[in-house]
Amino acid sequence: MKSYKRRQKEHDENVQKVVKRLKERNPSKDGLVCTARKPWIAVGMRNVDYKRARHFEVDLSAFRNVLEIDRERMIAKVEPLVNMGQITRVTVPLNLALAVVAEFDDLTVGGLINGYGIEGSSHIYGLFSDTVVAYEIVLADGRVVRATKDNEYSDLFYAIPWSQGTWGF
Repeated sequence: MKSYKRRQKEHDENVQKVVKRLKERNPSKDGLVCTARKPWIAVGMRNVDYKRARHFEVDLSAFRNVLEIDRERMIAKVEPLVNMGQITRVTVPLNLALAVVAEFDDLTVGGLINGYGIEGSSHIYGLFSDTVVAYEIVLADGRVVRATKDNEYSDLFYAIPWSQGTWGF
């Protein structure tokens, strides 16, 4: 198992790869920005024909790590492609669980936030996105920002849920 410092270092390096890729984009000829995830790697039935259109792909496949479980503050720091199965395998041995846990192991944190993450405990804790305390997001221009409820990016914090990934990565 990698240390927190090692996972965080890899995360920071991967964020810089996304920033570099976005800076390579020429908006006038490269088309829309989208993830490089193939259309057949989807849990839902959403039509993904836009992936066949002219677009500029950004590979996020490396963002699959649980970065930290802060037992003192009761916060899980995870990357967007971490799925519920991964989180469960890390939290259960610690006698912990997320407030809103999706019933399918393959659903990802990013998908539950950007989609409609409603689950069995949502009648108590709200949607999955209601349990988030901060987002680290790479904007289309390559800026990396941290959005919380009460910082300068609070508008982005409230815009991300249900946005289908349109605000950034």
